[in-house]
This record gives sequence, structure tokens and C-alpha cells, in this order.
Amino acid sequence: MVVFSQELDEDTSIATIVLRASTENVLNDLERSIDDGVHAVRAIMEDGRLLPGAGAVELELSRRLKAFADEVQGLDQYGIKKFAEALDVVPRTLVENSGCDTTAMMHALHVSHDPSNGADAALNGFNTEDCEPFNAVQRGIFDIYVTKVNALRLAVDAAITILKIDQIVMSKPAGGPKPREAGPMDL
Repeated sequence: MVVFSQELDEDTSIATIVLRASTENVLNDLERSIDDGVHAVRAIMEDGRLLPGAGAVELELSRRLKAFADEVQGLDQYGIKKFAEALDVVPRTLVENSGCDTTAMMHALHVSHDPSNGADAALNGFNTEDCEPFNAVQRGIFDIYVTKVNALRLAVDAAITILKIDQIVMSKPAGGPKPREAGPMDL
């Protein structure tokens, strides 16, 4: 882990970061990490809003969409419920990566997102011995608002694009020369 810091009394507007690594792959990973960090800081500077992290937003959106789907009839209800289930992928992946029991933890997370409990419950993915939901805001775990909105917008656009497809593309065998028949020399 590398930490960059700046003293409060320093007045710098430009910085140069020189990276060195043992292999090209490690160097590429370092470059991507710094690029992600710089973009995260830029996003926060443009719009300082934050959301509860560790899957709390996706769990709450899923809960609210499922409740909304119960008010709708027909195929729209089915689509809304499936989109709500798709939002569960983020917390489910966090649970699977944490080593906790996926089924039990997802149930506990959904129960903790009951309207009476609040919308900030998330997974403690850093402590595999404590597979219990916790309040992401109280623990200081946040996601950047702009990043989350853009990710959800892209997911919705992808779903709408798929739903708009009105032709099924069928695959056909590729062309090319036909295999030759076995002759007396091939035996």
C-alpha cells in the first residue's frame, strides 16, 4: 500500500508521480489504481455527495423496487421484480467474496433493510468472523454519488436496449471450404 499525503501548509497544484514495479503487469495495475483514485477525488470535488457503501444502496433500491412491483400488474411487474433481483448481485458478490454463508447473510441483509431498521445496513466484508449486517454510515463506508448514479444509468440503458431488440439474431454455420473426402492415399 502506498499513501500520498500533503501537509496542510503546503501550496501545490501540480504533482508528478513516478511509478516503478518489478513487472509490466504490476506497473499497469499501479497505474490503473492511481488513475481510479485521481478520478474518485475529481468526482468528489465536482459533487461532494456520498451514499452508504458496501452494498447498502443496492439492497435498499432492491427492497423499494420489489415493493413497487407489488403495486403494478402484468409484465411490468415481472420486469421490475427482475431488475430488483439484479440489484442484489452487488451485495451477493460482496458476501461471496467475504467468505460468509451467502444465503444466511443475504437473508440477514434483506431483513435489516426493513423500513423500521433503516436503509444503511451493509455487509462487513473485512471481518469474516463477524458475518452480521452493520450500519455503513456509522462505520464511515461510502460510495461516490456520481459514480453510483452513472453505474445505475448504464445498467438501465443496457436493460432497455436488450428489451428493445425485436429480432432474434440466429447464428448460421460459418462458410468456407467443405472438408475433402478421404482418398486412397489417406488410409
